[in-house]
Amino acid sequence: MQYFLDTSVILYAAGAGHEYKKSCVAIIEKIARGELSVCVSTEVLQELVHRYIRLSKKPEGIKMAKDVSELVQVLPVDDVAFLHALTILEQCEVDTRDALHAAVALHFGIDHIISTDRHFDLIKEVKRIDPTTLE
Repeated sequence: MQYFLDTSVILYAAGAGHEYKKSCVAIIEKIARGELSVCVSTEVLQELVHRYIRLSKKPEGIKMAKDVSELVQVLPVDDVAFLHALTILEQCEVDTRDALHAAVALHFGIDHIISTDRHFDLIKEVKRIDPTTLE
């Protein structure tokens, strides 16, 4: 099975101590060993860089985005996925980026999203997998 990997998993794996750090690191390690098939979108990579730039760590953000893009399949964000994201936004109260992540995943036939973000639970078309269940 292939999963869509939300930005939150990558950020918790790379960040300071947090209740999700251990499980998120374990997921990244499984991906690196080829034990877990995941993809991200170009929007996930943009989110990573954006977050690190806001932390005044631009070089680290660029490196992280490059590393992730070499580790997993990167899906494009196109107009069809964007229009689907708008439909998701009309149907439930989620963040714009979450709607876009779900729409891109669904566009490519992926309905399982690994994320710490419980807002994905509001999107009926996808199933959120909490990182702690994949350790």
